[in-house]
Amino acid sequence: MSVQESVAAARAVFKSGTTKPLAWRIQQLQAMNSMLVERRDEFTAALAADLGKHPAESWLTELGFLTSDIAHTLKHLEGWLKPRKVPVPLALAPARARTVLEPLGVVLVIAPWNYPIQLLLAPMIGALAAGNTVVGKPSEMAPACSAALARWIPEYLDGAVTIVEGGVPETTMLLEEHFDHIFYTGNGRVGRIVMAAAAKHLTPVTLELGGKSPVYIDESVDMIAAARRIAWGKFMNAGQTCVAPIMCWAPTRLWPSSPKNCRWPSRTFTARSRRTAWPTAGLSMTAPLPGSPDSWPMILRTTPDRLLSVGELGRGHALHRTDGAPCGCRGRVDGGGDLWPSAAVAHSGFRGGGHCLHQRAGQAACAVCL
Repeated sequence: MSVQESVAAARAVFKSGTTKPLAWRIQQLQAMNSMLVERRDEFTAALAADLGKHPAESWLTELGFLTSDIAHTLKHLEGWLKPRKVPVPLALAPARARTVLEPLGVVLVIAPWNYPIQLLLAPMIGALAAGNTVVGKPSEMAPACSAALARWIPEYLDGAVTIVEGGVPETTMLLEEHFDHIFYTGNGRVGRIVMAAAAKHLTPVTLELGGKSPVYIDESVDMIAAARRIAWGKFMNAGQTCVAPIMCWAPTRLWPSSPKNCRWPSRTFTARSRRTAWPTAGLSMTAPLPGSPDSWPMILRTTPDRLLSVGELGRGHALHRTDGAPCGCRGRVDGGGDLWPSAAVAHSGFRGGGHCLHQRAGQAACAVCL
């Protein structure tokens, strides 16, 4: 089915009037929930293939997140849809007025690659609850997830949701069509393109463009507990989260006089896998070893290169080996060429003897100043 045919099919379903009853909306939400539960293994495998996500993280940040969202929507939907009485001016007395919520029509959802299932289906939950039909565009950067969504959504949500796979050409063709609302999650550059295309049809848009997420620490917190939690949030999904912390703000009096006062043990162990730590800004952040089932590869090869180019987080030091030559491993830790943030960030630690995580993990040795 072409892009034009997909949009036309979604428009035809909406114009038929079948989407307006509350029963239809509830049925679609329940069907989506059934898909997430019954096909959990397939979606989990797709997330592992595209992003290296552990099954527990897939449920926490994607599938379970969506089932909770659906449960909340089903619980409150009928109340949300009740007409609301509103006052009328004296000139119209004794008239009565009320606000009735009506569906818009056909909604386009364009999803990013970092949470490829959650950020496609979460906007759909609201769109379907409001009585709309949806055209979904999964990210081509997460092909396994895109294929899984294209495989199972027609089986569970046939007629209500249409999936269009592809890259920039398909997205461009979609934006040439008329929609009644567009959801886009991604970067500002593409967001401008989406908004310009929507303006031609006077289509309202919802743009979720991420941003900067500083963390503020004051005297009331436990510094070690705060550091652990900040590190956990930063390394979740290899840091590929739009609300991941990017910096910490704190009064200078909270900073220790010596980094030794704020370091944790250099190595910790969990029941599932061995982890190692490295000092960063006076703290040792615990992160998975490359190749660990708890690790995540970066989906875009340009991202580790950009990360490595930063050098020693905020200190401006170039990456180098103990002999002073530039480090050439670029975070590559296995034959498949996956790029692991734990290895990349380790190169930007403090000076002092040691080896990078490649050697610690039994990979190609690469001595660096940690």
